[in-house]
Amino acid sequence: MDGSFNTDGLELPAPDLILPNGAQAWRAVEQGSWEWLMLRAGLPTASELASLLVKGKDPKKANGLGAGAITYAHTVAAELILGGPVSNFQGNEHTERGHALEGELADNYALLRGVDLDTLGFIRLGRFGYSPDRLVGANGLLEVKAPQPHKVIGMLRDADFPSDYRAQCLGGLYATDREWIDLVAGARDLPECIRRLDHERVRAEVEALRDALDRFVAYVDDTVAFIRGIAGDGPDAAALAQALPVAAE
Repeated sequence: MDGSFNTDGLELPAPDLILPNGAQAWRAVEQGSWEWLMLRAGLPTASELASLLVKGKDPKKANGLGAGAITYAHTVAAELILGGPVSNFQGNEHTERGHALEGELADNYALLRGVDLDTLGFIRLGRFGYSPDRLVGANGLLEVKAPQPHKVIGMLRDADFPSDYRAQCLGGLYATDREWIDLVAGARDLPECIRRLDHERVRAEVEALRDALDRFVAYVDDTVAFIRGIAGDGPDAAALAQALPVAAE
């Protein structure tokens, strides 16, 4: 189609801008839209990074990936073969709560910190995808979460960065090369919890993430080549791809 480019077998709209680190970015695409799903199809994304950091029992098998990462790799491989998303995830009560509160939490954060926020729909760095909740000024990122109240209370009582969201936020730093990322988590009638990852302090973790992504992408490519080696590029390959187990997101 006009104004698009083709990469890894998927036809995508041309990016709106290129970030200083070379990443491609799409501004107007809405998270959850079909266009957004197409942009992230065939890529490992930040929301699933935690599975990549769990090492497999045998480092010689599947590039050392754990069981969860292997299932996720099969999902990404299927998307590359089929040319689009395969997950049927439509959201749940947690995602609905997050969408309802995200804007309010972001606005409160901006007012409290006295900063300007900007939005981008999707960022692609090589074979990795990231959907930032907000950009903060010229140097920061913001990730917004609205978990259940008891989890927010636990975060407020723990000064450490919440482990449930660490991998995703590391992915944001990797994708953008920004100096820091703040996580704000909140629930109704509770104060917001704000925690920060400074890129320089977690650089070793970002490098470990880069290594895990390289091993993951290599396994994805091996899987695609294996299926196409059996079934070619036609309907039989698509049928085999559809038969692969799909990550639940």
